[in-house]
Formats: sequence, C-alpha cells, structure tokens
Amino acid sequence: MLEKQMVNHYPDIKIINSGIGGNTILDGLDRVEKDVLIYEPDFVIVNFGLNDGMLKEKKKYLDDCEDLFYKENDRYYVPRVNISDFEDSYFNLISILKSKEINILLLSINPVTDSFPLKESTDFKKKQKEIYEVYNKSIVQTAESAGVGCIDLWEIFLSDGELDNSIQEDGIHPGQEGLQLIAESLYNYFLNIEFPEQ
Repeated sequence: MLEKQMVNHYPDIKIINSGIGGNTILDGLDRVEKDVLIYEPDFVIVNFGLNDGMLKEKKKYLDDCEDLFYKENDRYYVPRVNISDFEDSYFNLISILKSKEINILLLSINPVTDSFPLKESTDFKKKQKEIYEVYNKSIVQTAESAGVGCIDLWEIFLSDGELDNSIQEDGIHPGQEGLQLIAESLYNYFLNIEFPEQ
C-alpha cells in the first residue's frame, strides 16, 4: 500500500517488508544483518511491541525485574519480553542502524480492542491492554531519547474512531482499514522529509 502511494513522488523507490509474524524485538536484532542491512537501505521503519508485550504464563516464580504481570488463580502471566529488555533491545537496534548511517522511523503499536485476548477473562483483557499502553509509551519515549522519528499508531487509531472498523475480529491485527490508516500515516510522514540523494 505504501509503495503504491510513494511511487508517484519517488518513481525509483523500493519498499521491502522484512517483518515476520510473531517476531519480537529480540528476533529483530537477530535478523537485522541478513534481513535488513543486506539491502543497504536508506530508511528503516521499525515496528515491534505487540508480540513483546503479549502476556504468557510464567512457569516459575517471578523474577525481581518483572514488575508487569497478571495473576489469576495462582498463575502468573508476564510479557514475552520484559520491558527493560525490550527497551535495551530497541536502543541496540537503533544503534546498529545509526552506525550504518541509516535513517530510522519507529512505529508504536496499534491498540487492541476490549475483546483481546478473545478467550481470556475481562480482568485479563484489561491488564493486557494496560501493559500494551506501557509498551507503546516506551516506544515513543525511546524514539525521543534516541533522536529518531516516531509515529504513534496507538493515538492515530484511537483518534480515527471505532477500533472495530480498523482491527480484525481477533482484536489485535489491523484489518484493511487499519492497514490503510498505517500506510497513509507513513505516506504523510515521508512527504514532509527529504530523502538522501541517490
């Protein structure tokens, strides 16, 4: 979607999607060399957080660093990547890209609907949403601290209206309208910056 819009202004542009469903920022760090740097890009758009902040059951006792968790029926649930590792990994990824003089844009996460996760209790869903808000704010603050661009998808989706129109029935993945909203937000961002000369 984005390339179709961008090609009108930049006929030689090529947009490569190196994203893999289910990946966390840790996976992104592992793959950055072979899946991103190999293309020698001028610009990299980074979007992690939904998989990182997703609650999963913790089989052992909580670690001291795990201050974000949900407890239900003597079971503890924690994010797949704890927030401190998430932030450190984001800064590491940004550092790698900056060392190659690549322009960087962070996308924060899109919000989830009140029905996500579909099979969990109301309290679980509420806690998951609260944790996602923490991860979203972390991305925005990381961009500010690192001096890189950021588009806050959380705010954009919420200001656009009903989430049910832009998020799929699973409550987490953007639907057609949501994808169009992301593409338009990126398009408007890139119209206001100057690309490096080829």
